[in-house]
Amino acid sequence: LLQLVFETTASHNHIHHTGYTGISLGWIWGYRDSPCRENRIEHNHIHDIGGSVLSDMGGIYTLGVQPGTVIRGNHLHDIHSHDYGGWGIYLDEGTSHVLVEHNLAHDTKDAPFNIHYGRENI
Repeated sequence: LLQLVFETTASHNHIHHTGYTGISLGWIWGYRDSPCRENRIEHNHIHDIGGSVLSDMGGIYTLGVQPGTVIRGNHLHDIHSHDYGGWGIYLDEGTSHVLVEHNLAHDTKDAPFNIHYGRENI
């Protein structure tokens, strides 16, 4: 759980069997200013997340504006929410200016990738 960090790297981690999200980045809703920027979430293996206990979650979860942030080369699978929102990579409300590339997400309750409005993501 990273939340409001900048210039931070989370890489080569094995995250599994948690009751909610594997990696969470950002915690400011919508397009408001945030200190969260230039973070790297790379080459992590994230699986067996959620355990069908909570909803609105993902293997990697982001929220808000995050210029220069990169989510790359992660392997996510077996993501299971209780009701809705069991996504592999979930760019939630207002996530913006993020590069998401070369990730593998499969065996998720809902879609492997979800974005809940944002702008200028690649």
